[in-house]
Amino acid sequence: MKTLVRYAAFFLLITPNVFGQAPFLWERQRDFSGGLDLLRSVSTVGNMAVTAGNASVTGGLDLAVVNYSGAGDVRWTDQLPLTSGYNNPVFTASLGAIAFAAGYSSVVPNNSDIFVRAYNSRTGNVLWQDTLDKGRDDFPQGLAASPFVVVVVGQGGNTSVPPITALDALIRAYDPFTGRVLWEDQVNKGDTIDDIAWAAAVDFDQVFVAGSSGIGGNRKMIVRAYHAQTGALQWEVERAGVSPIAITTKSGRVFVAGSTNALNAFMGAFNTTNGGLVWEDTSTPGIFVDVEIRDHRLVGVGRSGQGAFIRAYHPANGRVAWQDVTKPPEEVQESLSAVALSNEVAYVTGVSGEDFGESEFVVRAYDLSSGQALFDDRSHRSGGTGAAGTAIALGATHVYAVGWASDGGPSDFLIRAYDRTAVEPRFKLLVLILGRLSD
Repeated sequence: MKTLVRYAAFFLLITPNVFGQAPFLWERQRDFSGGLDLLRSVSTVGNMAVTAGNASVTGGLDLAVVNYSGAGDVRWTDQLPLTSGYNNPVFTASLGAIAFAAGYSSVVPNNSDIFVRAYNSRTGNVLWQDTLDKGRDDFPQGLAASPFVVVVVGQGGNTSVPPITALDALIRAYDPFTGRVLWEDQVNKGDTIDDIAWAAAVDFDQVFVAGSSGIGGNRKMIVRAYHAQTGALQWEVERAGVSPIAITTKSGRVFVAGSTNALNAFMGAFNTTNGGLVWEDTSTPGIFVDVEIRDHRLVGVGRSGQGAFIRAYHPANGRVAWQDVTKPPEEVQESLSAVALSNEVAYVTGVSGEDFGESEFVVRAYDLSSGQALFDDRSHRSGGTGAAGTAIALGATHVYAVGWASDGGPSDFLIRAYDRTAVEPRFKLLVLILGRLSD
């Protein structure tokens, strides 16, 4: 054991993080039938990456779920028809042996329903599925999973014939193992007001949903807390002039990210017990589109002006720990779309380009404590539509960034894998020790 400790200490000393050297492992680009393919979501089981996107196929559009191994091999795929004429987001989430996907389908023409499907994450066998039909335009906007509950949120419940009604916020919760519907809610603040549930987060026995209510740019944020098993509404808070996009929770706090009606980035922390506001930040023009938390850092990403925007907070009091706002040339725009946190590093993905025409797929890494840039990887700049990153997730030893790329024609699915152990010294040390002890 002493020899192992000495070896580990030496190993730690010779493992520097060098800015600019992205630890790239592999990528896969996939074209389904020559049309527009957009990979939108990724979740992980060990070093497997479960991805979901909109795939153009002959005669329409499919939800395509593709499971990749850590080496980049396709383990299994599944395709289901999506509602024709709507290229809306689809989602995936993972829970150990089970992977979940949410999309939208039609039984009646021009009428969309939300569906959720659960898979055996290793084989792709369908374990259960469910369809949520509340109105004409039922679409998912978020999916969250825990060992206690799986929650899909979105919009719908509207009608297209008199009396015409606006959208309602839709929430449905399932037993993750059986697919049994535990509870559901349909929030209607008024028949002429659109209510939309944008995102959900689960923390043990609570489900938190961030949504908005209003018309056009005159909207207010609504955050609701439910009991995870019964659906009992525990509290609701409203915040005028705010539109939420993302939500996360940890250690008695729920954090909501988005923007204000005045076009400032919004980050707010609320008490999980009663919904009381702990702190908020609206100090910077821009928008947060994703948020993640570890014990000592809360990180939001998005766009401020023309630059990509990342800001790290002390979760307890909202004090800014560090931030980075890129300032590209005037004709270039940059935006970050997603963040994933380890205990050491913040990994982000997004896009950089001239009006997102000739654009690059961007993946960056920052030291989570200090904000020091560790690498900035840009790929797939090309004529036409270029490339963009849309989602990012951490595997056991890999980082997976997904999105789309074009070789001058319609876009294809794109997934890129990176080596976490080359970026995170303490994590690499842990992997080494566990490997040596298992010999």
